[in-house]
Amino acid sequence: NVETSIPKENTQNNVEASIPEENTKNNVETSIPKENTQNNVETSIPKENTKNDTESHTDASNEEYKIIEEENLEDTVNVTMADGTILTMEFEDFIIGVVAAEMPASFHVEALKTQAVATRTYYLKAIEQGKKTTQVNWGQITFRSIDELKSIWGSDFNRYYSKIEQAVENTSGEFITYNNSYIEAVYYSTNNGRTESSLDVWGNYFPYLISVDSPWDIDAPSYLREVELDLYVANSLLGFEVDNNTEAEILSRTDGDSVKEIKIGDQVYTGKYIRELFKLRSTDFDFNISDNKIIITTRGFGHGVGLSQYGSNGMANLGYTYRQILEHYYPNTSIQK
Repeated sequence: NVETSIPKENTQNNVEASIPEENTKNNVETSIPKENTQNNVETSIPKENTKNDTESHTDASNEEYKIIEEENLEDTVNVTMADGTILTMEFEDFIIGVVAAEMPASFHVEALKTQAVATRTYYLKAIEQGKKTTQVNWGQITFRSIDELKSIWGSDFNRYYSKIEQAVENTSGEFITYNNSYIEAVYYSTNNGRTESSLDVWGNYFPYLISVDSPWDIDAPSYLREVELDLYVANSLLGFEVDNNTEAEILSRTDGDSVKEIKIGDQVYTGKYIRELFKLRSTDFDFNISDNKIIITTRGFGHGVGLSQYGSNGMANLGYTYRQILEHYYPNTSIQK
């Protein structure tokens, strides 16, 4: 929320973060949508985050666009809230509300800066493309108003808001480019220790959305999960009979070490299909059948392409700056202001 033309994903204990577990918006990361439709932001800003990151967190399209001229950028953003109220705010204040919804406020300020720059890039690209969002499902929210944040953070509001405000102000006006065009600034919650390439996930190649190491994610609370299903449930989903003697074999993996193809019985599926079918958190999984049950263990949370939120926080805690972090997850790019 969330693997999306930009989107996201969040964390397990993220009460303070004001984000749902991946979005992309979630990552919630499926094939790339041409246009995101999660918020009703009338500045022609699309976004995508999903709760389970089936596409959470941003998607990438094939098109490249030139940077818009500064004088063409809208100064204000109109956001339609769930109750129909329209909030009008400065663009940078809008970015604060999105960062507060996308990443836990407890994260290191350098990680929050990476989210701010990625978010700004995503929305600037969307504005340039003339996209507008419609409120399809406010449950997959990617923006929090000040009143909402006060309710969520309570006595911690001043501390958390000031922290995010600092991250946005310290990166004011900064965005990421490749060949002088806005990048597809996709992001997600957590990976399996390595990011995915956009080619493996969405079939589109971008020189800056390639697989890179991300060992910091392994320590994230959102890293490992186990799903257990009775065979009759799995059989109804798969559409054929699976029993304790059915073999499941992973045939190939992606550059990010996720499942590319898996054979269950005599049927071959893509890892992406199995993820969507069983609503898994990622495509890096182990698939075991025993005792009339299917046990699936997943690693990571989201589509795995681009910026890892937990990886970003891990790098920040080790002393990396937001620029170094963005250069790592979006190689071959540059930051402009």
